[in-house]
Amino acid sequence: MKMTDAAATKNSLPRLPRFIRIGSGQMGLLAIVVVLWAIFSLRAPGFLSHFNLNSLGRSLGIDIVVGFSQMVVLATGGMNLSVGAIGVCSVMTIAICCRR
Repeated sequence: MKMTDAAATKNSLPRLPRFIRIGSGQMGLLAIVVVLWAIFSLRAPGFLSHFNLNSLGRSLGIDIVVGFSQMVVLATGGMNLSVGAIGVCSVMTIAICCRR
């Protein structure tokens, strides 16, 4: 069976990674992040300061580690969703202790 020229051309084009394809959910999230980043940068001049970016990175680092560890648990077939509940309990305990 011989391929037609159109089919050969279609198959020879490089495929884009899944997260770059138009219409994927990841591109929408990336667009939202870029738009919000631009809005915050224009409205608050200190948003892109070294101190603010360092603070954002430090606070997001904890959430990223917890999210990746939860992703591993779910990907291996375990349904342990108690990480969020433990996080809420610890935050509430710290808030109560700081309030007094």
